Amino acid sequence: MASIPPLPLRLLGRVKGEFKVFDKSEYAALKVDHFDILTHVWGKFCDPDYGEPDDCDMPTHVQGKTCKPYKCGIDGVHWGIKLSETKIDNIKRLIVEADIKYLWVDALCLNQEDEAEKKAEVLKMYEHYKSGRKCYALMEMHDVWDPQKIVIDLNSIDHILSYMTGTALAKEAGLGRNLIDYLEDWSKAKWVFPMDRTTTMSAAIDLGVLNCYATCIGRVKSLFDNVWFTRVWTFQEMLLGKNITIYGMNQDNIACVGELATWMNLATDCFDKATKLRVWIDRSRVMKNAVVSTVLRIIYEDLWDLWFLSVQARGINTAKSDILNGGPFWWRENYKGVANVFSAISIIPRNCGQKHDIFRGLLGIFNGLFTTEEVDAQLDGDDIERMSFAFFKQLSLKTGYAVSKLSIHILNPLHPQLNRPSTLLSISTDLGDRFANSPKWTRLAVSREKRERHPKSKITTSDCYAAVFNMGLLDLKKGLARADAMTDIIGEPRKYMKIELCERAPGDNKFRFEFKGCNCGKKVKTGFFSKKRLPSYDQPKIVVGDETGRALVQCATILGSLIDPGNESEDLVDPRHESRDLLDPGYESIDLLDPRDESRDLIDPRHELKHIVRYRKRLLKKLKPSWEVTDPLAKPLGWEDKCVSGTYWEDLVDFRVHNRSLNYIMESVSCGTRLENESTSNILCKLEVNCGCKIIGSFPLVFQALTAVEGSSLGETSVEIDKHGRIMWQDGLGLVQVGDVGKIFHLVAYSGDINAHKSYASRCRSTDLHKRIKVEPIWPKSRAMVGEEFTNSGLGHFMKNYGYVNTGGSGNLLISRNQPLDKYKVIGVCIDQNMEVKKGSTEGKYVTIQ
Repeated sequence: MASIPPLPLRLLGRVKGEFKVFDKSEYAALKVDHFDILTHVWGKFCDPDYGEPDDCDMPTHVQGKTCKPYKCGIDGVHWGIKLSETKIDNIKRLIVEADIKYLWVDALCLNQEDEAEKKAEVLKMYEHYKSGRKCYALMEMHDVWDPQKIVIDLNSIDHILSYMTGTALAKEAGLGRNLIDYLEDWSKAKWVFPMDRTTTMSAAIDLGVLNCYATCIGRVKSLFDNVWFTRVWTFQEMLLGKNITIYGMNQDNIACVGELATWMNLATDCFDKATKLRVWIDRSRVMKNAVVSTVLRIIYEDLWDLWFLSVQARGINTAKSDILNGGPFWWRENYKGVANVFSAISIIPRNCGQKHDIFRGLLGIFNGLFTTEEVDAQLDGDDIERMSFAFFKQLSLKTGYAVSKLSIHILNPLHPQLNRPSTLLSISTDLGDRFANSPKWTRLAVSREKRERHPKSKITTSDCYAAVFNMGLLDLKKGLARADAMTDIIGEPRKYMKIELCERAPGDNKFRFEFKGCNCGKKVKTGFFSKKRLPSYDQPKIVVGDETGRALVQCATILGSLIDPGNESEDLVDPRHESRDLLDPGYESIDLLDPRDESRDLIDPRHELKHIVRYRKRLLKKLKPSWEVTDPLAKPLGWEDKCVSGTYWEDLVDFRVHNRSLNYIMESVSCGTRLENESTSNILCKLEVNCGCKIIGSFPLVFQALTAVEGSSLGETSVEIDKHGRIMWQDGLGLVQVGDVGKIFHLVAYSGDINAHKSYASRCRSTDLHKRIKVEPIWPKSRAMVGEEFTNSGLGHFMKNYGYVNTGGSGNLLISRNQPLDKYKVIGVCIDQNMEVKKGSTEGKYVTIQ
C-alpha cells in the first residue's frame, strides 16, 4: 500500500457540490491520500501600490479596482480574502473542469491574517510541492490555444521548407494536395505577419508559410508574456511544481492548454523554425529587394526573442532536474545549479507585492536556508539591502562557497566593511545590531547625511539576483574567500571619466540622449586665417519614428568615440572575415556578387574608424531597440549601417567627436536589453570626460555602452550555457541598482594617456576642418570602474598592489591591498577583460579576499 505523503494544514474540496476548505483534523474521516496544488497570480488589482493593471491580468470588468479583504463565503475560510470574487470563481471552475478532488490554494488554505502561520508555511513550500500529485497553473488569457495544434503547424512548416526553395510556387514544388490546400488556407486566414499583406506579396515568398509561421510564433510569445511568468512566487512554483498543466481561461471559456513542458519545448522549436525560415529565404536569392530585406529583418527580430525564450526554457528545465535529483538540500553542493537559478530568475525582472517576498519567494527552492525565527528577524520589512546581505551571507555560510554578486550596488558578505555609500560595492548603511558582536560580519557606520543622500532602494524585482557568481571557497571562521586571481597590474589607477546616476523628473519616461562636445561654443580653424564658432544644441529635437534608426546610430557612435576610442591593430582585421552566425543580420552567403567584395580603396582605410563602426553595431545589437515606423523601409535589414549610409556617419572619416553636439528625445523607443526594466526606468546617467565632453542619456544606453567595449569583461558573450543546459548571464545587469541614484562612479585607467581626450580635442580645434588629424593619441587602457571616494594617494600608496578576479564574463572584480601582508579587498569592477600585468603573474594564483 502506497504511503500517504505529508499533507498541508488545509485543502480546498467539494462536498455534494459545495466548496469547502477542510482542516487537517478532517482528513482521516475523508480518507485524504493525495492532493493537487495550484500556482496562479493573485492579480495586480489586489496590490494598490502596484499601479494600473493590464488586460492580461484580469477580466475587463474588474480592472482598476482594489480588492480589500472580505469574507468569501467558503466554509472553512474564516479570515479575510484578498482575491476578487472573479478569481475565486475561476478557481472553482478549474476544480470542476479538471475534476480535482483536493486542491491546495495559498490564498484560501493559509490564514492570511496570521503572520506566524504564513512565515512557517513559507518554509514548507518545497514539502508541499514535492508532496503534491500534480500542479495546475491557472492563467487568464484572451485566447485559449491548443499547443498540439501549434506543434503540428510548426512541423508542417518544417516539412514544407525541406521540400521547397524560398522562391518556389507551392503548386509547382511537388507538394501533395493536402499541403497545397494547407498553405492556401493559411494564405486566406487572418493576416498576422507584421507587414502589410499586399506589400509582402511583392517579396515573392509564399504567404501561407509566412502567415502560419507568424501565427505560431505569436501564440508562443503571447503565452510567455503572460503575467504568470513575471512574478517571483510563480518562478519558485514553476521550479518546484510537478507535471505542471496549464489551464487558460477568460470570461467565456476555460480549457487545458497543455503541459508547461510542451510550451517550454515549443520555445525551442519556434527558434529552430525561425532560423530555418530565415536561411530558406536568404539562400534562395542572389539579390534581395527592399521588401525581402524587411521580411528578413522581422524574422531576425523574432529570432532574438525566441532565442531568449529558448535559453530561459533550458535554464528552467535544468533547474527543475537539479532540484528533483538533489532533494530538499540540493543547493548545498550544486553551486552550478545555484548560479543557474539566479540567472534564470533575473532573465526577466520578476515582480512581487512586498519587498521581502523577493527573498521569501525563493525559500522553497533553497529549502532549509532559513529558520522561521531567522525569516522573522532577517527577511522582514522593506530594506532590500539588509535582506540581501542576510540572504547571501546565509547562502555562503551554509554552502561553504563565497557566493557574491557583481554590482556597483553589490551586497558582499566577504568584505562588508566596503558595503557603504563611499565604495563601489555599496549598499544599505544600516544592518541593525544583530551583527554588532561579530568582527567578521559588520559594516562601518555611516553618517545621517550620507544616509539621506543614498535612500533605501525602491527595487521590487528580482534584479538583485543578477550577476551572482561563486568567488571561491569560504573560510567560515574568518569570513575570508580564497579566489583565483591575477595580481600585479602594471601602472597606477588614474581617474579620467565619471558617471553620475540621477533620478528622472516625475512623468519623464522618454528615451533621451544629450551630448555636448568640449569644443562646442569655441572657435575652430577653418582656413589659414579663418575660424568659426561651433554650435551647441541646447534645445532637444523630437525624433519621430522613421528617423529613429539614424538617431540611434549617431548616439552609439558618440558613445563609442568617448568610451572605446582605442584602435590598436583592430583595423587590420577585415570585417568580411569575422565569424558570423544565423543571428547576425549581416549573415549572407558569400559569393562573387556580394557587394561587400567591392573595392573600398577610394577611402584611405587609415582614416576610417572601423573599430567605432564595429563598436556601435555591438552596442545596438546588445541594446535591441524597437520603435514604430510608418513604412517597413524605414527600418531595413542591417539598419545599423543603412540608416547612416551615404552620410558623414557611415565611415567616420576624420570623425571629430569633440566638435559635435546632439540633443535627442526619442519618444517611441523601447529596448529589449535586460538593462531596461522597471527598476532602471527612473534613472538618467550623466557622463563627463576630463576633456569637458558631457553626455546625459537613458540608463540602458549608457551602461550597455560599457558592456559593448571591445574585450569588455562585462559581457562580450551574452550568455554561457553548459553542456547540461545551465545558464550564466554575462551582460552586466545588476551592475547598478535603484539605490545608487545620486552616486558618482569613476572610470580609471592603469596605462595609456588619461589626457588623450584633452589633447585630441585640442587638435580638433587647431587642425583645419578640411584637413585630417594625423596624430593618434595613446588612449586609456586597462580600465576599471571605482567609487566616488576611491583614491590612490596617501602614505604608502606606492606599496599598493592591484589585481583582478575573473568571474567568467560577468565583470571581473578589481582587488587591491595596501601592504604585502594585507588581505586583498574588492574595490571595483574591471571594464577591460585583459588588464596588463607584470611578467610572471599567471592565473591559478590563489589570494585571500577580505
